[in-house]
Amino acid sequence: NMFTSIFTLTMMSVDRYVAVCHPVKALDFRTPIKAKMINVCIWILSSAAGIPAFVLGGTQTNSDITECALQFPEPYGYWDTMMKICVFVFAFVVPVLIITVCYSLMVLRLKS
Repeated sequence: NMFTSIFTLTMMSVDRYVAVCHPVKALDFRTPIKAKMINVCIWILSSAAGIPAFVLGGTQTNSDITECALQFPEPYGYWDTMMKICVFVFAFVVPVLIITVCYSLMVLRLKS
């Protein structure tokens, strides 16, 4: 799942931030049990993000060609646009912002 990879990379950035900027807190926070719990949460969140595609997915046949497509309710253009915006925000904008903030704070910490 695309979301699983994105969320995992984002959490790795948060983990690096905690390790570099808060090394004492990291001793308590960064444990194997908590890492497993975070991974389970990532998989649950990723699975939840895939529910609309699972529910709305279907096949369309046009001129003897069958293709998989999302079957949005009317107005189709509205729901298609909303789906694209949500994927863009949650799979790109939010993770990039989190990663950028984490690494920017790490750079500032390492410079001081």
